[in-house]
This record gives sequence, structure tokens and C-alpha cells, in this order.
Amino acid sequence: MDICLHCSKPLSRNAKFCSFCGTAVPTASAVSFRDSLLGNLTKNLKREQLCWLVMGFLHVVGFLYILARIIIVGTAGLGAPRTKEEEEITVAAAMTFLIIVLFVELIQSLVHFFMSWKVSGYVKQMKTNPNVPVARCGTAKTLLWGILFNGIVLIFQILSLMLVQNHQIFFDYLGKEKQKKSQIKPTFSEGEELQ
Repeated sequence: MDICLHCSKPLSRNAKFCSFCGTAVPTASAVSFRDSLLGNLTKNLKREQLCWLVMGFLHVVGFLYILARIIIVGTAGLGAPRTKEEEEITVAAAMTFLIIVLFVELIQSLVHFFMSWKVSGYVKQMKTNPNVPVARCGTAKTLLWGILFNGIVLIFQILSLMLVQNHQIFFDYLGKEKQKKSQIKPTFSEGEELQ
């Protein structure tokens, strides 16, 4: 049995308005519209998660490549015939540069894996409580992560931001709907038990 989202009273079958408070009951087209919006937002979040994950693995590959270069340069030198002093300076400079790049790659990969994990949490929340992911997608500060670390992810972040901004009234209503449903407590008549 459905309940009124405004007053939490039971609705009669096929009711268009609540018989207690007069609030309009959402139609099937409103429900399908809601499902469509949430589905599109979920797809954008999944694509964003995949981009973070792929870029994280690419940074791991870059990390391993640079680590191999450090080992090669450190053991074999640069291979050009030079004086001993020139070769030591060149190797030291190359090693310093490679170590700095190595740490940058490591930090980049960790940030990408962290963001992938964070977005996967938002994807899971879309089924139970879409308010948090919607709030996250509806802010421009989310784009900062994409700008700083992953330009490809920025595409899906912008799509999510536009979706939320264009349908903000609906998402506000959805948040109120979830809040009202969570406040409803089941009542039992005499002799009834919770099964």
C-alpha cells in the first residue's frame, strides 16, 4: 500500500490526490522520469569511476617504468663516453629527476585509486539514498579534482553537474520524499505481530 509523501497517511488504490491532505500523488510518468534521471546520473558516476581507475593503473605503469629507468641509469650509467666526474654529475642529476617523477607518479596513482573508491561509494548510495551523490554532483568544486588530476573524468563530472543543475527542483523533491519515508514508523493493531 502506498503512503502520502506529505502527510504519511495511506493512499487508496489509484488515488490521484491524498484524501487526508489533498497532496497530488506522483504519476507513473513522474516515477519513470525519476528513474531515468537517477539512471543517467548513476551511469555518469560509473563512467567517472572507470576513468579514475584506468588512469590510476596508467600511473602505476608509469611508476614501474620510471622505477626501471632508475635501476638502469643507476647500474649502467648513461653509456656515453665521458670523464668520470661528468658521468657522476649526469647520473646524479638524472637520478634526482627520476626520483622526483617517481614520487609524482606514485601520488597520482594513489589519488586516482582513492577517487575511484570514493565514486564507487556514491554509485552504491544512488540505490539507497541518492541525496549525497546528487549533492556531490551538483557542486562545481567537484570539478576541481578533475581539473587537477584527470581531464577525461572532467567530461562525466560536467555531465553530472548539468543533469543535477537542470533538474534541481526534482532532486530537492526526491530528498524530501526519502526523508519522509524514513520517518514513517509501522503501527500494528491489537493482535498483529511483526513477521
